Amino acid sequence: PGKFYTTSDYWRIKQDLCADMSNGAYYAAYSIQTYGLWTGQSPEYISSRIDSIIYERVPGKIQERKRITEPFPGHDITTLTRRGDVQRYKIIITPNEILMFLMGGNGDYVSGPEGQQFFNSIQLNPKKYNTPVLPTRISPSSGRFAVTFPTPPLVNTTTDPKSKNTWIASY
Repeated sequence: PGKFYTTSDYWRIKQDLCADMSNGAYYAAYSIQTYGLWTGQSPEYISSRIDSIIYERVPGKIQERKRITEPFPGHDITTLTRRGDVQRYKIIITPNEILMFLMGGNGDYVSGPEGQQFFNSIQLNPKKYNTPVLPTRISPSSGRFAVTFPTPPLVNTTTDPKSKNTWIASY
């Protein structure tokens, strides 16, 4: 709908917002790191845990709720606030993060074509989630050691952009 601005990128949560001032609407995208693969929590398990708190944490009265199964489990929720505004959430749980997309606006603006266009445009990059199982050998520039990871590693897994350390992990 417009340019998204990162308003928070701290620890394991990243928030991007886009204000549509002319229509009284807003769009939000959240990424919450779960590291589910490393902690043994499957996307299905995390989805069921989210399911148990939806009624307590989603504002307004739930009008429609659908479960998502492909490509990952999740939830598609439409609510009506006390003011009569519609909000919609699409929550997708991947192996290592929760992706949440939110749209809110005045009245039933979210239920119109703009809302459908926004939520239908969400696509996940399959290359990021389908890691081939190929051993990968890594050696620092100093050449003092070498290590073979069972799959292509994630490099610099630290969430601190100021960190001087390089973290490498593989799963």
